[in-house]
Formats: sequence, C-alpha cells, structure tokens
Amino acid sequence: IQTLQKKISEGKHYNVAITHAAKKLVRLIYAMEKIRQTLHKNGITFSAL
Repeated sequence: IQTLQKKISEGKHYNVAITHAAKKLVRLIYAMEKIRQTLHKNGITFSAL
C-alpha cells in the first residue's frame, strides 16, 4: 500500500503504480520462498509455501 501511495504521489498513472507495487510484492514473496522465511506484520503471519 505504501509503495502504491508513493508512486501515485510521484504523479505516476494508477496502472503504472499498481504494476510497480505488484512486482515488488512478487520479489518479496520469491525472496521469502527462497530462504524459507516467515514474515510477521500487523499481527498477521505470512509464511512461504
């Protein structure tokens, strides 16, 4: 969400901003899967498959 808001505030078109945020999320998920890491954020636990 922060990435999306940042890109929109930079004047990027919504589709460009959402694509950037999605790519960043995919890179994060891949990195978590690669090292088998668990992420704890805002009381929610995300773990790699």
